[in-house]
Amino acid sequence: FAEKEAALGAENMRQLEKQVMLTVLDNAWKEHLSSMDYLRQGIYLRGYAQKQPKQEFKRESLLLFSSMLDGVKAEVTQILARIRLQSEAEIAAMEAERQDQAQRAALEFRHAEVSGYAAPPADGD
Repeated sequence: FAEKEAALGAENMRQLEKQVMLTVLDNAWKEHLSSMDYLRQGIYLRGYAQKQPKQEFKRESLLLFSSMLDGVKAEVTQILARIRLQSEAEIAAMEAERQDQAQRAALEFRHAEVSGYAAPPADGD
């Protein structure tokens, strides 16, 4: 990690960390809100089990939130550990390869129109 920070610079590394953290947190928050909505829809069933629905909702929502925070920490750490810095030459080579692939994909193959018969039609008939 120290090597990456030295190569990138402290300020750029903080920017990268912020960007990764915000992206991961945004995705996790969306999932958390979906989970909370699902919990809210089914919490009334706890009353049938002789439990207080409000207390159960508080308890389970706290567990969901704690789980989300732990997941965010783990994912951010994992992403930052896997980041590999590339040199300008590597970036240029990858960009050239992408352009080459795009050109190959843009190729269009054409052939002359032919009739369904193997021999050309006779002029005398």
